[in-house]
Amino acid sequence: MITLESGSLDELAKEFEKRAKRLPNEVRKRVVEATLLVWADARDRANWAGRDDPKPLRPPGPLRAISGMLMRSIARRVEPTETGAKGIVGTALAYARIHELGGEIAMPARSFLGIAKGAKTGRGRKAKRSISRRSFSAHTIKIPARPYLGPALERKRAKALEIIGSATETVHGN
Repeated sequence: MITLESGSLDELAKEFEKRAKRLPNEVRKRVVEATLLVWADARDRANWAGRDDPKPLRPPGPLRAISGMLMRSIARRVEPTETGAKGIVGTALAYARIHELGGEIAMPARSFLGIAKGAKTGRGRKAKRSISRRSFSAHTIKIPARPYLGPALERKRAKALEIIGSATETVHGN
């Protein structure tokens, strides 16, 4: 049989209030940790250059990095919400969305001045350079989806939820 006295109820209520106040801070810390986990995986997925990759290179193979700009642009932040905090991972690069989701780019017809080395002149001699007007007809470029953000979240979802869930254990376990 459990016996509670009024003094012990007051102490229990104070302890509960103290732990409840610590919970938002613990949740925020855990959301930061989980966000970093997803962020690191997204950066790895966006920077495949120079790696041994078992996947074939034909589309829609992995995203190949040339300059690393996409990888470096992936940012993370944690914002407070009414119930705790939310982690955001993403990029502001204009071409990031088409890599993630795929799509088509309509290219208009256009002309340009082309310079060809070693072109023959009208007299049968080779010219150092030949400048001529060239053109491209209108066409569509199809870019297959090569997601890097979505798979990073899916790969790390269980671990991120485990990390965030441990905030309650940390506060109420002490």
